[in-house]
Amino acid sequence: MADDTLTRRETLTLIGAGAVGLACGGTEGSPDGGSLADAPGSDTLATDAFLPDAPSMDAGTSLTPADFGDAACILTPTQGSGPYYYPVELDRLDIREGKPGALLRFGVRVVDADCNPLPGLIVDLWQCDALGVYAGFPGADPDEPPPGGLVADESEIFCRGVRPTDANGISEFLTIYPGWYSVRTAHIHLKIVLDRSTLVTTQAYFDDDYTNMVYTGAPYAERPDRQTFNPMDGGYDTDTLIDVRPDGSGHLGTLTLSIDL
Repeated sequence: MADDTLTRRETLTLIGAGAVGLACGGTEGSPDGGSLADAPGSDTLATDAFLPDAPSMDAGTSLTPADFGDAACILTPTQGSGPYYYPVELDRLDIREGKPGALLRFGVRVVDADCNPLPGLIVDLWQCDALGVYAGFPGADPDEPPPGGLVADESEIFCRGVRPTDANGISEFLTIYPGWYSVRTAHIHLKIVLDRSTLVTTQAYFDDDYTNMVYTGAPYAERPDRQTFNPMDGGYDTDTLIDVRPDGSGHLGTLTLSIDL
């Protein structure tokens, strides 16, 4: 009897043809900063937002492969999802929710080990705001290590959201440059998801000198004594260093993630 099980690569081919639906979710057990358990939450979405009978999603990106340069297709390192994760299933370009901070146009390009684009995946993003606070955890003091026993208020959704990758494997968000909190350097959390399964969870980082420049402006300057820099952060990895540069009145950051399917 023939094996009817689809490989992930065959599934991606069907996605490109519109035959397979997507969903976002999934967590790994590795904690943020290496010391805390992940936040509670389901590994799958509660709605049918990305099921096969849902309307097709428009990636809506203005970025092209040229914006990502000649990034090497180094397999993306896996990192923990940390204590502040919960799924926010809103497919939207602008995830700022009115939060103040330097505009960051952030693009993620997802490719395979041979640098071929992977369309139809879901990029799930979450990060802190300019003052180091995560949506859903207003009681967490950014000047102290994340406390244990955190319970999320999942009605807060700023700086969280999901986007599909387009035909070039690109997903784009309008967000703010993230602030910092105790024990962590500036970073963004990402999951790449296929059909309710997390392919990789990772964290993306910024050049310290560039971050220092951004932090001289409002509202970052309200917290001037940053405690943790890239070399001090146990999760920092140059393989997920964002290429960030000025972009009009804000900033453009691009990152290529390579997945072995």
